[in-house]
Amino acid sequence: REIAATLINGGGDPADVLKSREPMDATHIRASGLYELSNGISIEGTYGFVDYDRETFESSDESPFLMEAAFRNEDFTMHSGEVRVVSPSGGQIEWSGGIYYQAEELVMNPVNTVRAEIRQAMRIHDPYQSSEWKSVFANITFNFMDDRASLDVGGRYSDVHKTGGITA
Repeated sequence: REIAATLINGGGDPADVLKSREPMDATHIRASGLYELSNGISIEGTYGFVDYDRETFESSDESPFLMEAAFRNEDFTMHSGEVRVVSPSGGQIEWSGGIYYQAEELVMNPVNTVRAEIRQAMRIHDPYQSSEWKSVFANITFNFMDDRASLDVGGRYSDVHKTGGITA
C-alpha cells in the first residue's frame, strides 16, 4: 500500500516551488488476548508490529531554485509486547503486574545530499539507530472504608539501550 504526501518548499505560489513526493509502504499489526482463570485472575497479552519503508526527496532551502536537495530511504521496524496478570476486582486488595518489551530499528541508507556549491557538492552518509526497552511493573490497591477510599502503590523498572550513528 502506498501513502503519498506532498510537501511544498519555500513560500510563494505552490506551482513555482519544488514539491516532494514521499511514497511509503507501511504495515501495522496489533494482536491481543485475554484469558481468565477459574479463580478470577486474568492474564492479558498484547503484541504490536510496525514496519515501513519510505523514500523522500526534499529541498532544505527556501529558494524557488534547487540549491540543496536530499534523497533518503528509510526502513523502520518495531516489535513490542506486554503480558500482564491482574487480580479479580472488588476485593479489599487488588493487584496487577507484568512485563513489557520493545525493540526498534531505523536504517536510512543512503542519504544523498546534493548542493549547488563547489565545496562538498555531494555528501553521502548512512544514519542508523536501534533501541530496546525491557520493563517490569506492579501495582497494588488497598480498598478500605467500605470501598469509599483506596490507596494505590505501584512501580516500574525499565532497562533501555539505544545506539545510533552515522557512517560516511
